Amino acid sequence: MKPISLLMQEHRIIEKVIALFKKELQYIEKTNKIHPAFIEISVDFMQTYTDKCHHGKEEGIFFKALQKKKIADVHKGVVVQLIKEHKFARLKVKQLVEANERYFNKDRQAIRDIIDILNALVKFYPMHIDKEDKQFFFPFINYFTEEEQNNMLNEFLNYDRLLIHEKYFDIVNKMNKLLQKSFV
Repeated sequence: MKPISLLMQEHRIIEKVIALFKKELQYIEKTNKIHPAFIEISVDFMQTYTDKCHHGKEEGIFFKALQKKKIADVHKGVVVQLIKEHKFARLKVKQLVEANERYFNKDRQAIRDIIDILNALVKFYPMHIDKEDKQFFFPFINYFTEEEQNNMLNEFLNYDRLLIHEKYFDIVNKMNKLLQKSFV
């Protein structure tokens, strides 16, 4: 397996969630209501799987390894563009968290904001994934030897293995802070 195969498999999972966003948008348009739990789960998925796991491997391992290579100028621009796109996605997810919180606190404008954010993500991710799958992964993986690709794949797998522990360590810390605030 090549490291880009793993990243492309992750894209297929992200696409499934984006399809669910479309269903939630249909529900909202029909009922003018939000499923706050769906939004919370979506945010967790986007922050943990899409950003930390998937973008984390791209930026922290793949892009970092590319920095050590002499790559064509045209390819340098693609990496910069992808990093900007990842930042855009992070911003939209942050806005989704805030809008869902406002909805939970009975701010009716939050519905419109959630619709706009979900629509932005639904529009953004297919384009972003297509760019990575068709314009980025295949030309860029050729900068690496087979041994370097195998090492990168092992780094990806190790990264994934540690991620679950990091996630739940953070959850325990959040739970602890919540209880500490309760006793103040």
